[in-house]
Parts: sequence; C-alpha cells; structure tokens
Amino acid sequence: MARGDIMSQQPIRVAVLGAAGRMGRILSSMFARDARFELVARVDRHRR
Repeated sequence: MARGDIMSQQPIRVAVLGAAGRMGRILSSMFARDARFELVARVDRHRR
C-alpha cells in the first residue's frame, strides 16, 4: 500500500520539482542580469 501511494505521488513530485527548477533558473538569470547592470553602472560612474 505504501509503495502504491509513493508511485501515485511520483508524477506530482516530478512536476513540482520541474516547475521549481524552471523558476529557479529564471530567477537566477534575472539576478545575474541585474548584478551585471549594476556592475556596469558602477564602472561607468567610476570612469566619469
């Protein structure tokens, strides 16, 4: 019975992990872009 329960929950867990991984990738890429823009702005400010 426990094994059947785990088997029925497996697709849900996979879907949740996939969605979380996608969100994490999007967020990390957004943070990396923001950090890069901040770095470029800081360098420009120092140049002037």
